[in-house]
Amino acid sequence: MTTSATRYSSRSPSGRVDALRADSANARLASPLARLISDTGATVDLAAMRDFDMPLYGGDMEATEGLPPGALARRERLEKSDSVVISSPEYNASLPGVLKNALDWVSRVRPQPFKTKHAMLVPPLRPWSAGTAGCGP
Repeated sequence: MTTSATRYSSRSPSGRVDALRADSANARLASPLARLISDTGATVDLAAMRDFDMPLYGGDMEATEGLPPGALARRERLEKSDSVVISSPEYNASLPGVLKNALDWVSRVRPQPFKTKHAMLVPPLRPWSAGTAGCGP
């Protein structure tokens, strides 16, 4: 997925819903966003967090076992995309642990798959939180 058709031109955006609940607000938000992006002529690859199973990151595990299959699969999908949109819940004004863990694992891949991608984080906007994790001080 991409941030917008006018600001970032993307032929092959990748969308990612980082929620574990089946009927999450993020999944409901990502689907119409994917349709809007598709309407611009882009190909959208919509994925869910549960598609990329990864253990908790640990340097010792990485050294002995290498990268887990879920991280390698996510890297493959990222490499095929021009940009990425992450639709994720916000926990305690921060990223959820499952998202941080996935970012940690995928960031270990070389060359770094996020390095040349336009990216956007889409938090569900609720009046009492309004995406506070991304707002900063």
